[in-house]
Amino acid sequence: MKELRFCEEHRYRYEEAAHVTPNSQLYKAQDLTLNRTVALKKVKISGTGKREIEGNYRRALQEVKTMVQISENTVKLPNIFCTWYEEQAAELFIVMQWIGGETLAKKMERKLSPVLFIKWMRELCQILDVMAVRGFVHKDIKPENIMFDKNNDLYLIDFNISVSVPNQTEGTLFYKAPEMEEGSGTMSRDKVDMFALGVMLYQQFTKTIPQRMIDYDIYDVEGEKWDLFTEPSALVPGLSPRLNQIIVKLMAYNPKDRYYSYGELMRDLKAVEKELQSGRRQRRD
Repeated sequence: MKELRFCEEHRYRYEEAAHVTPNSQLYKAQDLTLNRTVALKKVKISGTGKREIEGNYRRALQEVKTMVQISENTVKLPNIFCTWYEEQAAELFIVMQWIGGETLAKKMERKLSPVLFIKWMRELCQILDVMAVRGFVHKDIKPENIMFDKNNDLYLIDFNISVSVPNQTEGTLFYKAPEMEEGSGTMSRDKVDMFALGVMLYQQFTKTIPQRMIDYDIYDVEGEKWDLFTEPSALVPGLSPRLNQIIVKLMAYNPKDRYYSYGELMRDLKAVEKELQSGRRQRRD
């Protein structure tokens, strides 16, 4: 059991990290001052010199401020209570609302209603749409980062509060878009969350996960198609053609070929949801 003290008003007790990435650790902690459970995230601010570290810290702090602004427009993000920067160690601490409950990854281990899963994806799109308006990209969308509280309300957690250098290795294997691979010629990250959403849909409806992104190196001369990509409908012959089209579009190699906006994607998902509901009613009849 460890204790962290920023000052007399900010004291926290925590054990082992609940989630670890190369640049951060997330702890379930006890706020000893206000007697509440919180999420305590420690982010390492990297850099080759003092000036670079200070610049990266300011950028990371700006991401925190953006998250606070986003939280004002959606209740589906953990609230941020406070931050603390340890200058000597170049570590940024972020104290947030702890979302207990179960992850989407855990729920996907059981049989889920297709209609319910599509509904959850629409809810996720609503969050990502609010973020996109402010130019904020999560960069690590995956089932483990989608949490449900005790009321079964969906939350998006574990934001990448760190400096994201173009073409550095980031994201999670299987879920990261090809433009996030080292050496990618595409600098933009605007559509990487859409790609990951497509992977989750693929995973849920085919019960398999697409090949690793590094396995998609063989593509046509224009660099816009993966020859090794297997469409979901080839694995599930009875899959809705509309749902298959959504997944294929979300996982397009070229980010420009993905959806223009989350609003457009939500409309298509809503249409699939209605289609699935109608099919379910017909089977009952």
